[in-house]
Amino acid sequence: MSKRRSHRFKKRFDARFSSGDYKFRGISGNLSQDGIFIRSTRSFIPGSPVDIELTLNENEVSRLRGVVKWSKKTALPTIPSGMGIELKEKDRHYSDLLKDLSKESDVPHVEPLTDSVMDQKEGDSIIVHCPSCKVENRVLREKTSYRPRCGKCSAVLDVSAFKGNG
Repeated sequence: MSKRRSHRFKKRFDARFSSGDYKFRGISGNLSQDGIFIRSTRSFIPGSPVDIELTLNENEVSRLRGVVKWSKKTALPTIPSGMGIELKEKDRHYSDLLKDLSKESDVPHVEPLTDSVMDQKEGDSIIVHCPSCKVENRVLREKTSYRPRCGKCSAVLDVSAFKGNG
């Protein structure tokens, strides 16, 4: 089961972040209602309060406040260095951005699992392997027409063999 509570959007924005007297620059790696990943060679230790300014376009800056949950530094070009930040305060610009990204996405809004979803019989769902990362994904049969995506890498899952079989 995923620890994430909300969908993440991969979006790159210039990010300025600070904690106390220390100020650095980076790039947003992904965004969600609850958090943000900032790619940077500089980061703060977990638990640090951080103020963030995301430059959304020429005349729009989103001001956020959060707490560093984790940070990593790596020399590998395929694994970005940076930090994961849990957002505590978000402004209207950030909320509007997430609404727009949700509308652009072909993934329907996903609600947290409730008891009624968890209590469904196993026959009501199918297991689909992701074509990209090979992870097994459980998909409710009634949701196969929504172009479900992998819970790990967000690749579109091929459920064509299962449509109409429920």
